[in-house]
Amino acid sequence: MLTLSLQEVPVTALSLPEWTDPRVQVWQTSGGAVSAYGYSDGRTHWLYLPDLAVFSFQHDSREVKTFALRPYQDNIIHDVYYRTVLPLALQALGTEVLHASAVRTQQGVVAFCAASGTGKSTLACALNIRGYASWADDAVAFALTSEQVVGFLLPFSVHLRPESETFFERNLHWWGRREPVDSTAHSDLSRCDWRRSLCCNARLRKVSRAR
Repeated sequence: MLTLSLQEVPVTALSLPEWTDPRVQVWQTSGGAVSAYGYSDGRTHWLYLPDLAVFSFQHDSREVKTFALRPYQDNIIHDVYYRTVLPLALQALGTEVLHASAVRTQQGVVAFCAASGTGKSTLACALNIRGYASWADDAVAFALTSEQVVGFLLPFSVHLRPESETFFERNLHWWGRREPVDSTAHSDLSRCDWRRSLCCNARLRKVSRAR
């Protein structure tokens, strides 16, 4: 498992390229706003999240270093790390990662891939209420072997849109749920070791768009 390390070194002391440099990769939201910048010098990978922090990691290290741009509560840095940085770092280091929410069934992990804001977390939360164990909220890590797909359980917290939270809070009795949906608590990290896997035969099937 990659580990997060908060650094005391100011960002201004780092030797980073200008973000207008053509070697820098830019990630944008569906609305066109810049959400992150990425850069690699061949040994070190850098990820810059505007107004939050700079993260760096290397192939020969399990440490992800964090340089905060301003004072933040640790829980904010950790939430962004698990939700955004860790999936990107794992993929850069060779693990396949889907932008998806997922639940675990008797047949294996079922992942819901879609653009942000289209209901992946809402669907997974509804299935969890019906008895399926939550597996992921925004990133599904997996590896391919010659015979099967192996899914890796990553730490995550559930993020629902306000409308979805309100709906579940008002209608949980439909499914006989006794306790409210916890949309902020992290899963038990002691059981979220990415090396612990669920193995199942892969069956890829395209489904129709939800209406």
